[in-house]
Amino acid sequence: MKQPFAVVGASMTKRQLLAFAQAAVLAVSVALPVMLAGHSSAAQLLQRKVTINKSAVGSTVQGQNVQYDFEFDFDSTDVEGIVFEFCDAPLGAC
Repeated sequence: MKQPFAVVGASMTKRQLLAFAQAAVLAVSVALPVMLAGHSSAAQLLQRKVTINKSAVGSTVQGQNVQYDFEFDFDSTDVEGIVFEFCDAPLGAC
C-alpha cells in the first residue's frame, strides 16, 4: 500500500530543514563580521609639527608641487598607522 503523505511529509521536512540551514548560514554570515569587528580608538599626538619644505609658485591646484615635513612624538610602540588631515580652518571640523 502506498503512503503518499509519508513521502510528501518526509520531503517537506527535508525542504524545511534545508531552508532553516540556509537561513542560519545567512544569519551567521551577516552577524559574524559585526561581532568580530574590533573597536578602534586613537590618542592625540600632542607634540607634532608640519613644515612646508618646498612649494612651487603659481600652482593652479591646491597642494600641487608641495613637499611637507612631518615631525611627531608618541609614547606607544603599538602604532598601526597615522592619518594626516589638512583643513582650511585652524580649529573645528574639517
